[in-house]
Amino acid sequence: MRKLIILSALLILACNSEPKLITFEDVYQIELPGDMSSSIELNEDASLEYSNIIKEKYLIIIHESKEDWKNIVGETDYLKKYLNYISENFETTFNSLAQIKNITLNESTVGTLVEIKGKTEGIEIIWNTIVVEGESNIYQISYWTLGDMEYKMEELFAAAKTFREL
Repeated sequence: MRKLIILSALLILACNSEPKLITFEDVYQIELPGDMSSSIELNEDASLEYSNIIKEKYLIIIHESKEDWKNIVGETDYLKKYLNYISENFETTFNSLAQIKNITLNESTVGTLVEIKGKTEGIEIIWNTIVVEGESNIYQISYWTLGDMEYKMEELFAAAKTFREL
C-alpha cells in the first residue's frame, strides 16, 4: 500500500504542468516546467538541478566566476576559450561532434547554444548547453533527455530561454 501511495504522489507531481519561477540566491531566475522537481545528484558543480525522472527530462545551471576563468586563460578571447573547453569536453564524453550557434534568450540576453547527441555509458543522450556571459559570472544552462525523446528538447529549450541574470 505504501508503494502505491508513493507512486501516486510521483505521478501527480509528474503531471503538474504549471510553470514555476525559480530564483537562485538573487543571482539568476529561470522558469521551469511544473512537472520538474529539485534534484541533488545530477552534477556536483551545479547551483540549480531540476529533473523529471519519469519523463527523462533534466536541467542544470552551473555558474562560474568570470574573473576566475580569466585568471586561468587570460583576458583575450576568454569566452571563446570557455566555449571551446566545454564543447571539446562534450565531444570527448559523447564521442560526437557538437554544433554551436548564437541565440537570444528572453528577447535580450545573448547566448551560445552547444548541441550534441551521442552515447555515454552505453545510453544515447541529446545534450544541449547554453553559455551566457553575465556581469560577473559565466553560466551553463544544460538540459538533456534520452536520444529517442528529442521532442522533449523543445520544452526544455523554451525553459532555458527564460533564464535571466538578476
